[in-house]
Formats: sequence, C-alpha cells, structure tokens
Amino acid sequence: MDSSAMENKNRENSDMENSNIKSNANYQDGLKVRTDVMGEAHVKRSLDSTTGFTQPLQDWIIEHAWGSTWQDDSVLPRKYRSLITIAFLIAQKSPTELKGTFEVPSIMAQVSLRFEKY
Repeated sequence: MDSSAMENKNRENSDMENSNIKSNANYQDGLKVRTDVMGEAHVKRSLDSTTGFTQPLQDWIIEHAWGSTWQDDSVLPRKYRSLITIAFLIAQKSPTELKGTFEVPSIMAQVSLRFEKY
C-alpha cells in the first residue's frame, strides 16, 4: 500500500471515529457545558481552528473533561469548580487564560466575585 492510500485509509478511519464520538452522549453533554461555561464564541473559535492533528485532542477534551468531569455535581457544584479553576490559573501564573475566564459572563455569574477597594 503506498503512502497516499495509507493516508486516505487513515482519514476514513478518523472520520468514522469523529462521527462516533460526536454522537456520544458525553460528547453532546460536554459540548453543551463547554458552551455554557466558556461562551459560544470561544467554543466556535476553538472548533473552527482545529486541524487534523488537534481534532482528536479537542474531541477528547469535550467528551471527557467537559462531558463527564464537569457534569458531576455530586462532588462540588459548578460554582465551586469555577472558583477552583480560577485559583489554579492564578497559581499557574496563566494571565491569558485567567483573562479569558473573567470575560465569560456565565462564570462571573456563577462565582459572583466582588472586588472591593481596601
């Protein structure tokens, strides 16, 4: 099998896997939660910028991180998970991600942060 035929076969397998993943309930739930938390514009921008190389990771994040981890309110409500995420971003010194978090109205509404001048 030449490299062109192998590449076509890999592309077909990848398309079938993507189709199966996107019909998965965790993927659909994850996409909804990610959109609720991060905002439609951010999710659309992320999905539009995926490549053949980054697509599997993007799908995994949606299905597993957003689809199962963020779905589980039995341990901590979303409000506290959002606060913990903000704390991690501060601890990691991740200003770009932290700025993005504060630009998402749903996170700000959940966390209800109030900054006061001391």
